[in-house]
Amino acid sequence: MNSRSIILTACGLAGAATIPATAWAASKATDKAAAPARKLNILFIQSDQLNTKAIGCYGGAVQTPNIDRLARDGAQFMQAYVTRPTSSPCRASIVTGLHTYQHGIVNNVLPKNQQGLTAADTTTDKLLNGAGYATHHYGKWHIGDEGKLPYFPDMYGYSDYIKENKKARTAMMSDDQGEWMEFKGIAFPVELALPIASRQAWFEKNWSKRSDFDSYSKIGRLRLDPNQWVDWVTCDKAIAMLDELKGSDKPFMITSSFIWPHDPNFAPMPYYGMFDPAKIPDPSTSAPDKLYQGDWSYQFAQGLGKDGVKEFMRIYYANVKYVDDLVGRLMAALERNGQLDNTMVIFVADHGDMLGNHGMVWKTTSSFYQDLVRVPMIIYCPKLIAAGKYDMPVSVVDFMPTILSITGHKELVPAGRPGLDLTRYVGKGAAAAAFPRKYVVCERVDNNAPGGARQVLPGASAGFMITDAHWKLVKDTKGNELLFDLKSDPDETRDLTSDPAMASKKQELRDALARELEQTGWSGGMEFLTKK
Repeated sequence: MNSRSIILTACGLAGAATIPATAWAASKATDKAAAPARKLNILFIQSDQLNTKAIGCYGGAVQTPNIDRLARDGAQFMQAYVTRPTSSPCRASIVTGLHTYQHGIVNNVLPKNQQGLTAADTTTDKLLNGAGYATHHYGKWHIGDEGKLPYFPDMYGYSDYIKENKKARTAMMSDDQGEWMEFKGIAFPVELALPIASRQAWFEKNWSKRSDFDSYSKIGRLRLDPNQWVDWVTCDKAIAMLDELKGSDKPFMITSSFIWPHDPNFAPMPYYGMFDPAKIPDPSTSAPDKLYQGDWSYQFAQGLGKDGVKEFMRIYYANVKYVDDLVGRLMAALERNGQLDNTMVIFVADHGDMLGNHGMVWKTTSSFYQDLVRVPMIIYCPKLIAAGKYDMPVSVVDFMPTILSITGHKELVPAGRPGLDLTRYVGKGAAAAAFPRKYVVCERVDNNAPGGARQVLPGASAGFMITDAHWKLVKDTKGNELLFDLKSDPDETRDLTSDPAMASKKQELRDALARELEQTGWSGGMEFLTKK
């Protein structure tokens, strides 16, 4: 057992529920052999705001046996990065294989703020659908035209969940005298732990004008069963489609996209009771970072106080455990249906969470800390992928060429995509040492086009991070420059920019960043490189 594991027994709170079995690790396939002539299926599992420090196979605090098994028998990427640590921009990069400034979705998709993808955009699912694949997406999308994309005939998301549950929830609320959290169109019954209940006056005084006030001021125990949250329903939809496609000659790409451990920060029993805040280790970098003290993530964490941050971490860890069980349910369904041997399973997150580190929680900061930009990425396909831990710098833009190539449709990868086919370096018999990429770039670009158009105009507010998985240079949106040695300082506590010995290294990384941006069509100008 990992020495940092903090899975505990239930704390005795009312409302405990049993967890339906997730038997992948112990199950026996009823139909073991997949027909060799069948095309490879894809099961794409996506979590939101998942910090690698919470996952067992990445040395994290939570026992995650199902994700760990994917990692053990698959390719586990130790240096995987997002294009931007924000949902919509990164999710658009995952499906299009483009950087955020290339596809133009640089902020979260909201009416009048940022336009999203449409049916005209080229995505991996669209290309596979045209090649004869059954393509389905269940769960969080958040990149536009939800329910309107022809290659997703039965798309299911949070808005559908609201429609199905709002009437019953409203009736339940009228008879319930407990606390309720409003979250994006529907209310949820919660029980607030003392550290949160005692700070309600502070929340009200400082943050009540925020439209999402409820969703962070009322974090606690969800007074519903685990299967009453949208992620469980999302998983059910994906399993039902796996069952329907059992024995079909038609290959599939199914995405099961979970909201958790992203907010809303509540957790149902028994997950909530698995963790004791008093026994949760302190964040690895608990000292405040002066550079980002004005950011909301820092200000809110300070308002929570140490015990409030521990309650936040408790709920976060509970939801990581919940997601791991959902992964187990999906894998058990694949195995039960005889699809496991002929399916490539991908597990990834769209960005991380500060999780108390650097004195911050959530992601509302302009920083580029590893907690936000480095994510878990695992590709499981024992027939074709060599198991192991891989240290090369990879990016979410690599998914499109990787998926299209391994399914036999390499010719469909559009010209100009910056990603790499990872199977060439982690496939059976491949040479990881031949990996050609040296640097990965992550960006924070603000939309400066009229009406939220998907176009980055000259003069856009921009910040960038570039890393070779050893050295990391940050030029943030405020003009600050930071340099970290990730090998000797993985928690990023020592900024080396003022060290005279690092002058050549800084210039080397600045030059590399300029080259990467020029080669990928950056249109916002290079002024940020000299901004102070």
